[in-house]
Amino acid sequence: MAESETNVQVIKEYKDRKVRMVVLGIIQLLLGCLALLMSAGVIANSLIAAHRGGGEVNLKQLIVGAAVYLLIAVCLFWLGIGLILTRRWARAISLILSWFWLLAGVFGFVFMLIMIPTMLKVMSQGNTPKALVAGIMIGMMGVLSIFYVILPALFVLLLSGNQVKMTCENRDAKVRWTDRCPLPVLALSLIVGMWAVSMLFMGAYNWTIPVFGYVVTGTVGACVILIEAVFIVYAAWALYRLKIAGWWISLIFSILIFASTTVSFLKIDFAEYFQKMGLSPQQYNEMQQMNFKNMLILYGVWCVGLIIYMAFIRKYFKQAKQESVLQVEEIK
Repeated sequence: MAESETNVQVIKEYKDRKVRMVVLGIIQLLLGCLALLMSAGVIANSLIAAHRGGGEVNLKQLIVGAAVYLLIAVCLFWLGIGLILTRRWARAISLILSWFWLLAGVFGFVFMLIMIPTMLKVMSQGNTPKALVAGIMIGMMGVLSIFYVILPALFVLLLSGNQVKMTCENRDAKVRWTDRCPLPVLALSLIVGMWAVSMLFMGAYNWTIPVFGYVVTGTVGACVILIEAVFIVYAAWALYRLKIAGWWISLIFSILIFASTTVSFLKIDFAEYFQKMGLSPQQYNEMQQMNFKNMLILYGVWCVGLIIYMAFIRKYFKQAKQESVLQVEEIK
């Protein structure tokens, strides 16, 4: 009797969040349209820069730059429609990507704050009034705060909680692929998968990659990157299947890549590195303005946070192993 009363109470407390899901879905569709515009903007900017500089357009970098925003647009359209239809998978993936968006946005926003003195120095070299420069910087940081922090935080807040989860479960009764893996582990699986895909874009930069202080490029660089990508793709699949091998591969690769990045930062000649990447003079000048020391520190903080997160989710692999053992014993 008490159990029946509890179930009735849960039903009474449950509030359908369909309207919220539709609104968030529409916002994602609008962001998808913005990503399409950004893709077109990459093409236009490259063509204009080549025309003014009298050089040739780097087609590989142009295609990759436009393709990145195009993939983001497709993903946002897919998730937006899924949220409007209150699909379980749409809510799970949108929540994961919103968290990733928020964390990456916070790091990006902090980096932009660090870069403000450098940007002010560059912008003040001409005859531009200081008041105008300050106004431009304030406006830019305001826009960045919206897209880097406020929007993702809003999605995380509105997609979290049992009310939204129950809305999707009640309106989408079918068990989806996202339900077969704990959400924290699914998040790492998706991030590792995106990591593997992003490595393939290095082909636009002559497969140039720093490896413990040495810059490899061309065929050798392609082999190194593709071998890494194979391991990382397997790690993403293994994580989703709750195989501990995926957890170990992800941990080892995270540590190795951070160590390689640190050693390379201390040893390589960045001018040579950027030249081998095939950057244009304009891109090279822009990269020189960056504070690589602060970038390395932020990357180190990111890697430490990732390792702590991986230690947190290891319990799910232990639970999966225990459940597997129990199932085998029951069969016997």
